Amino acid sequence: MKKNIVFVMLLLIGLMNVVPVFAAEEVLLISANQESLEIKGNVIEIIREDDYSRILVEDPITKDRIYLNVGKETKVINPLISLDFNHNYIEKGDRIFAKYSPIMTRSLPAISNAFEVQVINNVERFEGTIEAVEDGRFLVDNGGYYLISMDTTMFVDSNNNKLEISDLEEGDQIEAYHSMVMAMSYPGQTGVYKIVKK
Repeated sequence: MKKNIVFVMLLLIGLMNVVPVFAAEEVLLISANQESLEIKGNVIEIIREDDYSRILVEDPITKDRIYLNVGKETKVINPLISLDFNHNYIEKGDRIFAKYSPIMTRSLPAISNAFEVQVINNVERFEGTIEAVEDGRFLVDNGGYYLISMDTTMFVDSNNNKLEISDLEEGDQIEAYHSMVMAMSYPGQTGVYKIVKK
């Protein structure tokens, strides 16, 4: 018990040194078992400061909202062009996927620090396991759909080193970015722009 309290206190001190967000707020630890939480949604508000931005993200399905502080320590990327950006790259209306701290304020909406923000406008993101590989197609999502490789599909490892399509096999854990258009076949099929092998 004492170890958990000390761990939480050290995390809080570390977070307060990153971005000054919790000065007058009561802090809450949502889950001590998870290193980060995730949200996929739309940026509906941005508050800009010199060295960070606070973005309000809303999940379009659940309507859950959270303010995320995006600072110097936050990894901000567009996964299709494999470049790192700073907090000013994010715009109101962007569709994002974010990983953020389970430590947050008790306010509504809560405020937390973002570890990573991926700007995923006009693409869909999938994370999971390749269940089958068939002639340049990858069955994923419990047999729900195929990711179809194209001439322009990028295959990389988690360090962004280039891979070949033959390096991917059944059972691999992947992160994939694919078209938002899905063929109405069963299973569905969609073109994949990039697959990251974990």
